Amino acid sequence: LALVGRITFGRGAPVYSEIAPEDGRYRISIRDATRNGVGECHYLMHIGTFSRPVASMPLGGAAGIASTFNLLGDPSGPLKVSAKLGPMNDNIGYLQPGGDPVSPSPIPVRISDLPNILENGQPATPVQAASPASALPAAFNGIISKPGETDFFRFAAKKGQVFDIRVFARTLRSSLDSVIDIYNDKGARIGGNDDSGGPDSYLRWSSPADGEFILGIKDQLNRGGDLFTYRVEMAPPAPKAKLALPEMTLNQSQDRRAIVIPRGNRYASLVRVKREDWAGALQLIARDLPPDVVASAPDIEKAYDTVAMVFEASEVAPLEQRLVEIGARSLEAPEAPVPQIRVDHKVDVSENANRRAFYSVFENRLPVVVTDPIPVKVELEATKYGVVRSGQLPLKMKIVRTNGFKGAMELVLLHAPAGVGTPGPLKVPAEANEAVLNINANADAPLKTWKLCVVGNADFGKGPVWFSTGFFELEVGDAPFTGSLVRTSIPQNSTGQMKLKIEPKGGFEGTAKVELLGLPSGVTSTPIEIKPDQTLVSFDLKAEPTSQLGLNKQVVVQCTLLMNGVPVTATCARGGVLRIDRAENPPPAPAPAPAQPAPAPAAPSGNKPPAVSSTQPAPAPTPAPTASNAPASLPPAANKPAATSVVAQPANP
Repeated sequence: LALVGRITFGRGAPVYSEIAPEDGRYRISIRDATRNGVGECHYLMHIGTFSRPVASMPLGGAAGIASTFNLLGDPSGPLKVSAKLGPMNDNIGYLQPGGDPVSPSPIPVRISDLPNILENGQPATPVQAASPASALPAAFNGIISKPGETDFFRFAAKKGQVFDIRVFARTLRSSLDSVIDIYNDKGARIGGNDDSGGPDSYLRWSSPADGEFILGIKDQLNRGGDLFTYRVEMAPPAPKAKLALPEMTLNQSQDRRAIVIPRGNRYASLVRVKREDWAGALQLIARDLPPDVVASAPDIEKAYDTVAMVFEASEVAPLEQRLVEIGARSLEAPEAPVPQIRVDHKVDVSENANRRAFYSVFENRLPVVVTDPIPVKVELEATKYGVVRSGQLPLKMKIVRTNGFKGAMELVLLHAPAGVGTPGPLKVPAEANEAVLNINANADAPLKTWKLCVVGNADFGKGPVWFSTGFFELEVGDAPFTGSLVRTSIPQNSTGQMKLKIEPKGGFEGTAKVELLGLPSGVTSTPIEIKPDQTLVSFDLKAEPTSQLGLNKQVVVQCTLLMNGVPVTATCARGGVLRIDRAENPPPAPAPAPAQPAPAPAAPSGNKPPAVSSTQPAPAPTPAPTASNAPASLPPAANKPAATSVVAQPANP
């Protein structure tokens, strides 16, 4: 009866519907298109008496308003249904064919408040397009019903008006590979596009004059048929801000893309905004959260697109799940354009490695759930910290363990803003109850205050579970000063000084400790304290007799100061040059060892041993073996165990 390959409605899989021509037995076979199927070629096939339309005309309607649609492709003929689409315009909705049993998959359609205009006849040339000209904005709907066909629509525009022209065909599983063209009223082509909108056409067009123009649409391969449906929306550009949770794990689009909050704990997620024709700042707002759950996030400034959002459930929060709307409000002046703000969260339901997913959906709300408590919580020592350019902050955290949990975990800064970073995830060993994550700021880090958080994960027996700290403020300040080290040389087995010229920058309060790092082997220096008004200091150097000879060009100055009561370090001078010369008066060579006494004569034959010489010491007794090479006497251990901590060190201090 039929040989069916991939079709667009089936997202590359076959879809076939037939009215049985006679009573009897029928056979359905299914195989790989290349006859190279392997063990991973799984499939799910629906077979039944349900209706099976695969297209709709028109291909869209307004939100919340009852509209009539003709469903096409069922062998029994078109099916007419009346339906209200979803509650939100500028979205994708679904039409479910009626009947019993129910069709296993619906028809995707566009939800838009633009007035529908249906094709009228099949003019052969642009100038034959039907009159009168349609007013814009509008949505043009039709079918390229036969090979080589082009549909034309006449519309009116004024000089300088700008319109977004967007095709919805492949996006809605139509077979059409669209091409659009714009013509003037004389039939001359003045613009067009093939597939700038992904699988469908898109064009931002500015009217060159007042008058009437013609829109043409066809298939790129000049194909056509009853299911080559399309919808072309023409409307002025509108400011938009679309929110989503970004993909956290490559090729695992659903990993950490839901808000899962342990009771009495926190969960943090990144939220990303995609701005269209708008460039303002936003404040995020979470609406209709479960009881006893709160959410907070810093403002999304106009120069940035990603922030962290922390959700916290109280210890009495009910175990509940909801679909939550994450909205926002503009922080721009009241007279500024107000964007349409919404969640537009893509989820790949059936992935296809690093290629286009087999099946994806766009969600307008995000799943939030409160789960059972977990036996660990990570707390910060403070809520305000500071770091300076070219510096480092040791962020100390307390790990609160309960219910006997002693396992290892991993901690990481959820969002590292511009110029700020860490050495990477911090591996926290089992039983540790403290952790230190080093946060670095580069020399060009923006001078501003960020709201950040640390997230962690641990396995409590059923796979990794994620949790987070609360927010903390990180102030990035300028380096307290910059300096230059004066080139210095000293001989071995001597002392000297290395001078540091200081140029104040960000300044500091009280005193700061400075020390030399990167000295050659065998050379030491003592740290010194400086005050904000000093412009020249000297480091005392001591070179051992065996100090490494030659030129060393890697001496640096590290400064330690307090910011918000927490010690932070910064590199304030680099590239210091220190040369170590041979000693002018080398130390005398060591005296030769005294001659050893001659060995005792061999023992005479017989059983009597030889006499021991009074000038030869007796050999020392061999010590008894021990279980440890620790010293014999150690201080007694305290009754209370010491805190175990772990520190993440930078790869290149």
